[in-house]
Amino acid sequence: MMASGDQGTVVLARSDSGPVAGVVVESRAGKLGVLTVAGVRESWVASRVFFFSGVRISSGSAQHAAAAVEAFVQRISVMAESADLSGAWELLGGRADVGADELADLLFSADGSEEQAAAAWAVEKDSIHFKMIAAGRYAPASEAAVTSQLRERAASAREAEVLDRVHRAIAGLLDSGRAAVMSDHDVAAGVGWLSSLVYDGPEGRDGRRGIGLLGMLRGASPSEPGMAAFETLVRLGVCDPDEIVSIRANRIDAPFDPAVEKEAGRIVAAVAECSRQETFSWQAGHGPIAIDDESTKDVDDALMVKAIEGGFEVHVLIADPASFVTLDSHVGRAGLARASSLYAPTGTFPMLPRVLSEGALSLSADGGRPMLDFSVVLAADGNVIDFRIVPAYGRIESRMTYDGADLMLSGQATGADERLRILAMLAEALRLRRVAAGAVMLEKDEYHVKVIDGVVSVRRVPYASPSRRMVAEFMILACSLAGRFARNNGIPVVYRRQDPPDRDAAERLTGLQPGSRAWYYNMLRTLKRGELSTVPGYHHSLGVAGYTQVTSPLRRFQDLLAHVQIKGFLTDGKWPIDADRLMNLFAELESRVEIVTRVERESRRYWILRYLDGFCGRQVEGEVVARIGGRVLVELDDTGLVLPVSAGAAQPGARLRLVVRDVDPRRDSATLTPA
Repeated sequence: MMASGDQGTVVLARSDSGPVAGVVVESRAGKLGVLTVAGVRESWVASRVFFFSGVRISSGSAQHAAAAVEAFVQRISVMAESADLSGAWELLGGRADVGADELADLLFSADGSEEQAAAAWAVEKDSIHFKMIAAGRYAPASEAAVTSQLRERAASAREAEVLDRVHRAIAGLLDSGRAAVMSDHDVAAGVGWLSSLVYDGPEGRDGRRGIGLLGMLRGASPSEPGMAAFETLVRLGVCDPDEIVSIRANRIDAPFDPAVEKEAGRIVAAVAECSRQETFSWQAGHGPIAIDDESTKDVDDALMVKAIEGGFEVHVLIADPASFVTLDSHVGRAGLARASSLYAPTGTFPMLPRVLSEGALSLSADGGRPMLDFSVVLAADGNVIDFRIVPAYGRIESRMTYDGADLMLSGQATGADERLRILAMLAEALRLRRVAAGAVMLEKDEYHVKVIDGVVSVRRVPYASPSRRMVAEFMILACSLAGRFARNNGIPVVYRRQDPPDRDAAERLTGLQPGSRAWYYNMLRTLKRGELSTVPGYHHSLGVAGYTQVTSPLRRFQDLLAHVQIKGFLTDGKWPIDADRLMNLFAELESRVEIVTRVERESRRYWILRYLDGFCGRQVEGEVVARIGGRVLVELDDTGLVLPVSAGAAQPGARLRLVVRDVDPRRDSATLTPA
């Protein structure tokens, strides 16, 4: 054997696919120019070479050299396959190392150059019984190492066998067009591997197996393994083509544990028992009104107003699940884990069991419910004269939709309710006071997306809806009063604060029409991110101080925690959660809420893209809201969707007419071109 890279020497080297051979044609510091079996010249790092053979190939053509190397490899490969490395390892037990010549003699009863090369090739292929420690020297592995390696190899062999079997089962279904039958063990295993790849990613428990299966099914590893796995599951009839993967991936659709459902049943019974002792009463025609979207089932707020001497008495009534849900209960822990309800176009995934959020704890005209009554005396100009927060138990008088309330307020419906007129007047006064305090009126049309029996509808809801603005103002009022009450009484709550934008942020708005879509889009990007703190502060865009969320305790656990604190104080002057623990809980909830918000946004965007797909080849219109490099972002009129478009020199605020060319909701992409 030669430890040399002389020209013409046949050398053996490591590669990702196993040992390879070549003949040296050039030797430089640290690198060898090598002609391979394929007749290709390559540069090999010298550290890759594990054997310099004593075999030399005489000069000649590249074709001749490659053929000679190939013949050499064939000869040593045959010898290596016959090598009994296990037997040699047992014979050499206790030896520190062994030379290449001695190892070749043990394996082949000869120690020539080719036999030594064959021994080196066998050791490299085996990688269990011997390890190369220096040029021409090999150390027998320890018994523990050999045992461990043999176990791993046996496991790999079994894994390969299972993979092959599962591949044949899945491939057979795909070829036949039949749906997966989960009673078939191999089919179920394949579906499980692919599902792990879809919902948990390549790093998931069976992600590696899923990638291996896809590689066998497709002949190569896919560039988008998660997408490829999902498409395969759709073909197998396991996944719906319109499934929002992130919902399941984040366990948002997981059912409540039986213990949670059982406890929820006990709460339903307790609420029914308490309904006989209503504390909140009103005269017919003057009671609380709940105003919501037609599809709303979890009703958590209602309004009541009456004129009094010197002003108006307004009651903002908020559902109070904290009366029956404790933090250490099964329902409380489930709500904490979920953090927030998710409202998808296809349906709701509630934070609390539906029998509570849509039933026993949802404000209703059919029976008494626990409430927190934010009772406030307002002057006609919106000034808060006095307020108090008291626990209450009672029912609402009626429910109304936003559309119905708008018709009444506009005088287009008969039977207009005087309560609505007064509430709208006071809401406008509250709004003007916030504007005077520096509030930013981020008012923009909303788009309601619904999917019924696979049919997508998108409805534009004008921001100018008087009833929506009215309800929003009283919700802001209740949250600011809650913060003021907590601050005045030393109750630990978490406030939402927001600093004003930097001075140069206004440059983004230069030349934009206030209230336009472009103005709204860029205004949002000038605002600083809100902060959470147990110390009250000013919220710039809302124009209020000491703002703490309390108005959606059926759908946001952060709001429920505020109820727990306030309710504890109202009951016995104490609060169950100190400031440090409260901040930790909010931080935990905030990260979960961000996930729910992102998934909700993904779901809406997917279905809006599905809706837009029906417009392929047709024209749509929109407004340019920003420029990014050589492209513009356009907000479409009928959907509110913001998409990148190549539109030359169009500037923010410009109107564009576009043709929908291609839409791929699954990949979150759409191609539109100027008409």
